[in-house]
Amino acid sequence: MKQPQIARIEKGDVSPTWDTLSRIFGAVGAEVDVKVRVPGGKLVKV
Repeated sequence: MKQPQIARIEKGDVSPTWDTLSRIFGAVGAEVDVKVRVPGGKLVKV
């Protein structure tokens, strides 16, 4: 991924896909951890 593509994501000009986010985070050694909660606050397992 080239720097101009990263810049567009950082500026909010585009919404990255989960695949794109996974590639970016993987490149810097990070992970994505998503938690889903229902309106009452209860955590939902996905």
